Amino acid sequence: MTRALLIMFFVLIGMVLFFATQLHDKAIF
Repeated sequence: MTRALLIMFFVLIGMVLFFATQLHDKAIF
């Protein structure tokens, strides 16, 4: 259980970082 939760947690962080970089590349503030 714990290992599955940890994997899901890291996948979620990776997706958030990926989308953040994508938005940052398209919208320059």
